Amino acid sequence: MKRKLSIILLTLFTAPSMANADLISAYLSGKVDYVQGTGGAFENLETTLPFGVEAGVELLGMELWGEALIMGDDQYLMTANFGFGIEIGGDIRITAGAYTGPMFFKFNPEENSGLEIPSDVRAILDSGAVPISSADIEAQYNEEFADKESTASEFAAGWNLLRGRFLLEYSLLPFVTLGVGGHAGYHFVLSGDDAVADLRGRAIDTIAEEYKLDDLDSSIKPKLKEAVGAKPIDESELKGVNYNVGAFLKVKL
Repeated sequence: MKRKLSIILLTLFTAPSMANADLISAYLSGKVDYVQGTGGAFENLETTLPFGVEAGVELLGMELWGEALIMGDDQYLMTANFGFGIEIGGDIRITAGAYTGPMFFKFNPEENSGLEIPSDVRAILDSGAVPISSADIEAQYNEEFADKESTASEFAAGWNLLRGRFLLEYSLLPFVTLGVGGHAGYHFVLSGDDAVADLRGRAIDTIAEEYKLDDLDSSIKPKLKEAVGAKPIDESELKGVNYNVGAFLKVKL
């Protein structure tokens, strides 16, 4: 009877820890990656070998993990990922998974060249037909919108609609693994360049409306937009693919 009671008590005390080991786990990794992708955000990234950290938790087969990479001089890439993965093997193991989640980019701010009005438009504006000169419009644009453009050019954000990964790991110690792997994703990203081009168009629209430039000459506003590189956001250009391959050292917590 005492033996049976001992077995029952041992089971009660050890079962939670066994279940906890199986149901939830966490890790922290240092990593180096080669990162590439399509779209303005990835085109602005430096091509040096990025490095950074990754951390994640797994609960009931679902995974939540994030990474932060230093891409270059004042350039960063961060992602958060939620999905599921399958792991097979022992000391040498393979992991495959599918995820979704946001992406964030930080870049060096672009130097704003400001508005320089073309000579033919300048002649119309300086004819006295409107209560503002071409120099005044340039000054107003550069004063009111230059800082906004600089800030917008520093950041980009988007979403990995689907991101897959494949990892190959080798156990160096019971809680330490060395591995290589790769990720590939299909994303939707609004880059800083896209935001700046759209902001420039809105800025010209504001100035044109304030001074009734369309009433003077309907060609003025399109020419001003062309001069600053204004362009509305095209959703079809925000879609793209990204991938990264690299190596990592993982510590299970």
